[in-house]
Amino acid sequence: MLAIGIAGTGCDGAPPLTPGDYHLRVIGDSFWVGFDAWYDVAPGGALTGHGWREPYACDDALTTDEAARLTSLLDAADVLDRGDSPPNGCADQTTWLIDIEATAGAAAGRRNRFRYDDCDGGDAVVPAIVELITTLDDRIATAAAAGRCDACPVELASDACYGDADGAARFCLGAAWQVCDPAGVDAVVPCAGRASRICDATAGWLPASALALTAATLHRQLDGTTTRYALAVTLDVDDVGDARLDVPDLRAFFVPTSASGAALPFEPTALSASALTIEPDTHAVVDVTFQMPAISAAYATLALRAHPSPLAALGPAAPVAVVDDPPP
Repeated sequence: MLAIGIAGTGCDGAPPLTPGDYHLRVIGDSFWVGFDAWYDVAPGGALTGHGWREPYACDDALTTDEAARLTSLLDAADVLDRGDSPPNGCADQTTWLIDIEATAGAAAGRRNRFRYDDCDGGDAVVPAIVELITTLDDRIATAAAAGRCDACPVELASDACYGDADGAARFCLGAAWQVCDPAGVDAVVPCAGRASRICDATAGWLPASALALTAATLHRQLDGTTTRYALAVTLDVDDVGDARLDVPDLRAFFVPTSASGAALPFEPTALSASALTIEPDTHAVVDVTFQMPAISAAYATLALRAHPSPLAALGPAAPVAVVDDPPP
């Protein structure tokens, strides 16, 4: 969380602010939102920050009219003299930390920092501050809609990733964009506490863990008048990064085909495995047996995606051997 001091340092009877002649910092801390909202208006009217809607930082500038309106709200809220909000009975409220410093004009040299609690109702509500925050948030939303919010979230630690969804062309690692382009194919980027990402030539950024299918055998077993099917496979798994891989989840990445090459459903009803999880940064060979419906009798080949993502390319297809005995 971004933080500033909250002790008031203003003086009684502060003169009015002049548009463009102050530095304003507003930071919201909400119980309900993962990223804090923050807004920074520099002397001259340069506007940076992000709202609650999206954590990518914006870079814009206030117009003359916008700067005048913002300044009038600051003066109406008496920001150079205001102290912290008094105690209130609100639970899980949003707390705003407001830092204002006059850099020129009649108020030059004055600075104040205070806490404002966004608590509905009662005498503690300051309409001018509510409108000030709403104005800043709406202005940042306008900048975002215009495509001027393109900086990585300032809250990210240097080893933390954000926006790294499967197939993304880029994502943030700390303050820097990681771009998947032809020059970076097969590059691996570690993400603290999460799976590392690999730049795939066709799919963009994907989980870096590598999957390979080395053998597939369909076991048919007659049980009275019912034939039961069990598909035994051997997997070679290289878990890359800080996240564990759950072996049962890998069933989503198998693609069987018939003798004619048609894709068939892969819908096991149960499974057993020599290991149910793969620890971070671990290479393992895992034997898995899936209990299968009768459609599996039509499997001619079985392929596994190269990475644990539906966007990853399929690895080499393995022929499915069929035997009439119980699975191991």
